[in-house]
Amino acid sequence: MRLPLLALLFAPALSGCTNAQATPPADPLTAAEWRLQDMNARGLVDASAVTLRFDADGRASGRGGCNRWSGAWRREGVGDGLTLSELGSTRNACAAAVTHQENVFLSALQETTGYRIAAGGVLLLTTRDGRQLTFAPVTD
Repeated sequence: MRLPLLALLFAPALSGCTNAQATPPADPLTAAEWRLQDMNARGLVDASAVTLRFDADGRASGRGGCNRWSGAWRREGVGDGLTLSELGSTRNACAAAVTHQENVFLSALQETTGYRIAAGGVLLLTTRDGRQLTFAPVTD
């Protein structure tokens, strides 16, 4: 008789352990600042730091190599759809090659339609015409 009584006493305590809420995994897009590694398999101008950060509130920002930029982002549809819009940047004077690269980068961001987190935690953004931007997480 004691065994069933003990089981009844401990059952509520044990069941409480199984209802613990698991912490949801961090969103990989917003969990890091991203540094551009490659644009459409063409490389980058040396020493240009091109970055991207997705904030949980739908804002995106970063550096284009010379200027700071910002805009809005949102997921589209189900799966890997992603758009960036309302992009604007500062207007500092820079070397011609860096300015050209920055313009190509901002244009590609504006035309982004999807993303994928690839092996090694690399972020791949794809534009509607198939161009690809490759980013690695910043690990300061």
